[in-house]
Amino acid sequence: MKREEFIKHLRLHGCEFLREGSNHTVYVNRREKKASTVPRHREIDEGLCLKICKDLNIPSHNYQSFLIELCSLLGVAPPDPTTTDDRQNAYVFERAVPNFYSDDAGK
Repeated sequence: MKREEFIKHLRLHGCEFLREGSNHTVYVNRREKKASTVPRHREIDEGLCLKICKDLNIPSHNYQSFLIELCSLLGVAPPDPTTTDDRQNAYVFERAVPNFYSDDAGK
C-alpha cells in the first residue's frame, strides 16, 4: 500500500504524528494511549499495515478504502475523522458505543 494512503487512514482514525525517528515516523492514538512506528518507504507491506493498525487499536484500512471510494463515486462526503469528543462523532467510521446497562441490570 502507498505510504501516503496509509497515513491518511491513520489520521482518519484520530492518530496523530508524534515525531520523526531515524528511519521511521511515530504515530500515536491518544484516545487508546497507543503508539507505533511507520517506515518511510513509498510502499508499505500489507502485513505491516495490519500490524500497525493493530498496534494503534484501529480497524484495518481495507474496508475504509472501499467506502471512501464508494462515497466519491456517489458524490457524498466520506466519514469524518474520529475525535475525542463523542458529540462530534456523528458521521465517522468507528465510534464508541456507550454501555447503558450496569453490571446488576436484569436482576
